[in-house]
Amino acid sequence: MNNRWIIVFDFETDGTDPNTCNPVELAAVPIEPRTLEIKASKAFSAVIKPPGFNKDEYFTEERQKTIEWHAKQRGVTSAD
Repeated sequence: MNNRWIIVFDFETDGTDPNTCNPVELAAVPIEPRTLEIKASKAFSAVIKPPGFNKDEYFTEERQKTIEWHAKQRGVTSAD
C-alpha cells in the first residue's frame, strides 16, 4: 500500500516560451494517498518576483499579454 503523500504542484510563468519565461507563482496541495482526500488546509502558494521585474525592459509585449491573460482568468485588471 502506498503511504507516501501525493503532492500536486503548478507553476505560473510570465511567458509562453519555456526557454525565456520565469516562474512567477508556485502552488502545491497535498493529497492523502489512501483516501485521495485533498488537504486544502495544507496547501501552499508563493508569489515569485522574477529578475528584472522592477525595470521597464521586463515588460515585453509577450509578457504584457501573459499578464493580461492571467488577470482576465482571475477577474482582475493587469494593474492588479
